[in-house]
Amino acid sequence: MLRYLRGGMSVFRINHYRALEGRTEALRQALTGMQELLRTARGCRSYQISQDIQDPGNFVIFEEWDSLGEHREASGLVTADRINAMVPLLQARPIGRYLRDVEGEGG
Repeated sequence: MLRYLRGGMSVFRINHYRALEGRTEALRQALTGMQELLRTARGCRSYQISQDIQDPGNFVIFEEWDSLGEHREASGLVTADRINAMVPLLQARPIGRYLRDVEGEGG
């Protein structure tokens, strides 16, 4: 795990968001605002927002970071005000997971 914290291998973060009925566009705008803030943060390799074609209220964010530590550091850029403004747009608490690439690990 230390190599992910120190920058030896990139880490991925996948986040799932679900908008309340009638709040899809507002949530899309809020997520886009976070994207603009985080994609220029140190260590961010990629930050992509995707919207479900069949159910537009569902959004998935795909992030790639140089390290887990840099992602955690960049998360501090997202203010409490920004998070609090997003809460009334959500049907449920967002779900997020950290992932690592297993290519070349064998087994």
